[in-house]
Amino acid sequence: MPSYLRKKNKENEKKMVSTRVRTYVLDAFQNAAEDANRNGYILSLSLVVETALIHAISEYTEQQDIDFLKIERDKIEAEWLKQQEKEEQDQYEKHEHQMHIQMEEDAQLAMKEMDKAYSEAYDRTRLEQLENDKNALLTLNPDELKKYQDKRKNEIADEEKKMKEFTKKLDARLKKELKEKNKE
Repeated sequence: MPSYLRKKNKENEKKMVSTRVRTYVLDAFQNAAEDANRNGYILSLSLVVETALIHAISEYTEQQDIDFLKIERDKIEAEWLKQQEKEEQDQYEKHEHQMHIQMEEDAQLAMKEMDKAYSEAYDRTRLEQLENDKNALLTLNPDELKKYQDKRKNEIADEEKKMKEFTKKLDARLKKELKEKNKE
């Protein structure tokens, strides 16, 4: 099945050329093109004009040593290379952006998993401590209970202090990451 979709190519771009040609020459060409078509050939006016232009440029090149056709083809090649580089750069930037998004999603997922694991461990420890506190209330005498309560107050204060330090470190880390992200 033929493909109707073609990549846009500067070399295949065309311009309309309008010129006056003697009537009998154009009529003869038209008759020849029709006869060629009946005999399985193609005689195209645009191809004839393009070929004639190329020959005329070649003649001038031989006389003046300036190849305008080569100059134009080199311009087309340079534009094509520039376009290819731009497309590759765009593709690279798109890939980088997708990788950045994926890394952020992975980091967020890892943070959620860490939070969940920390929360579960904290809940287990808290339940164990509540069980120990309940057993202490039921089994210790008043003096020992007072010592136990003081010990627990100190432990709770230490935990709160550690939590504040952890929160400070986490805030500093987040601010640093945001600052680095804003630089990008």
